[in-house]
Amino acid sequence: MEKEALMSANLPTEVKAYFEGKNARDPERALSGFTTDAVVGDESQKHRGHAEIAAWMAETSAKYDEFSEPLESRHDGEKLVVVARVSGNFPGSPADLIYRFEFSGHRIARLEIGS
Repeated sequence: MEKEALMSANLPTEVKAYFEGKNARDPERALSGFTTDAVVGDESQKHRGHAEIAAWMAETSAKYDEFSEPLESRHDGEKLVVVARVSGNFPGSPADLIYRFEFSGHRIARLEIGS
């Protein structure tokens, strides 16, 4: 638990809000750090804008009942790369996934999720 608290402290506020909101099934909180026209890429699909992203969050939460625990983060040029352990109702759980955040100012403009 101490490592999780330490890791969360190192993440930008917008990224912390995303993980905390997604885990709590609170799309408003999860999206609070995103631009209104943000794009999320996951499972070969793109979701644009708050409404589509919120629908994707609800769908994946219902389907996988997942929980994400950030493990480490680093900068890769303009991107923030976060490795998170994701557990839930899917084959291979838990799995470490890579979250690539791109920002516009201090807001998340793009998020790509993959392995």
